[in-house]
Parts: sequence; C-alpha cells; structure tokens
Amino acid sequence: MDLVQLREASGKGLSYNNVRVKCGDKAYFGWYRVVLGGSESYDNCSVTLAGKESSFSANVCYRLDGTEKYDLNCEAVHTGKRTQSAISASGVLADKASKLMRGTIDFRTGCSGSVGNETEDVLLLSEEVRNQSVPVILCSEEDVVGNHGASIGRPDEDMLFYMETRGIDEATACEMLARAKIDSVIRKIPDELVQEKIRDKIHGKTRQKKLEGE
Repeated sequence: MDLVQLREASGKGLSYNNVRVKCGDKAYFGWYRVVLGGSESYDNCSVTLAGKESSFSANVCYRLDGTEKYDLNCEAVHTGKRTQSAISASGVLADKASKLMRGTIDFRTGCSGSVGNETEDVLLLSEEVRNQSVPVILCSEEDVVGNHGASIGRPDEDMLFYMETRGIDEATACEMLARAKIDSVIRKIPDELVQEKIRDKIHGKTRQKKLEGE
C-alpha cells in the first residue's frame, strides 16, 4: 500500500506526524511525504520488515524558508529474510530555515539477503540555513547490503552563469532548481491526480510569497 501525506502551512503552524507499519511476507509499504512550510514540523516513520521479501520505500520532499524548522526521523528495521528498504529525501532550504534528518537502516539477526539504501539531496539557497543529517546503518547480520549517499550544497555557479547568459536572472534560476528538486519526488507518487494537486499547492505558495515580497 501507499500513503501520501501533504503538510502545507505558514506562520506559526506546528505539526506532529507519526507513522508506524509492520510488513508481513511479500508486503510493500510506500510513504510519500511533502512538507511545504510550517514553523515547526516533526515527522517520524518507522517500518519493520518482518515478513520475508517485504519492502519499504520512503520518498520525502520539503521546501522551507524564513525560520521554518523540519525534524525528520525515518527508520527501516529489517528482521525478515530478503527484505528491501529505500529511504530518499530531497529538499530546499532558504533564508534561515533549518532541517534535521535522522535516517536509520537496522539489519537485525536473521534478515540475511536484505538490502537497504538511503539517499539525500539538499539545495541550500542561503548561507544562513542550518542543515543536519544523521545517517545510521546498524548491522547484526552478515549477509546484507547497506548504502548511504548524500548531495548537499548551493546552486552550481557555472550553471547559474550559463542561465544568466540565456536571460534568466539568478532568482528565477534558483526557483527553477528548487521546483525541479521537489518535482523529482512528486513524480514518484503513483497517482497523477494527486501529483497535480500537490503541484498546484506549490505554485500557489510561490505566488503568495511573490505577492508578500512586492
């Protein structure tokens, strides 16, 4: 089954979200989480892959600005044989926003043949943002594979220069890069109607920010 959750808020919105799932034999759980602001957002997703050949996929994207904060904890616990997990997060931080991500892949005794992957991609649009990543791979079983990779940084200067030579100013170029970062996750949602509704929300928030800045 798939679970799609959208968090859209502004001002002093505070959110707590807790997802806990246990998968049986050959069961699948997909978590799609989109966070578009809110002064403080806390997400916890813990999935136990108890049944053999069960699988879990987490796809999280966020866009924060101002002084917004996001705290994400995502955990995949492998106990069944030949289980698979994939935790992926992609986000954009601007102004003085901050994000903390804890991603844990836990291989327990008896989960031989299991594979876990964790990736993160963060675009930093300000020198004042605060980004923290705490990837953890725990292992008490020998026959398993665990991987982690991250790409975190500011927009590429060469790319910005190229876009400026094509008549695209830096602010517009950064906006295009930010949208692409979020859309890379939204495209994975297995429902085109839901995808379009979320894109409408994103565009609406962008227009509102522009009006507030004028």
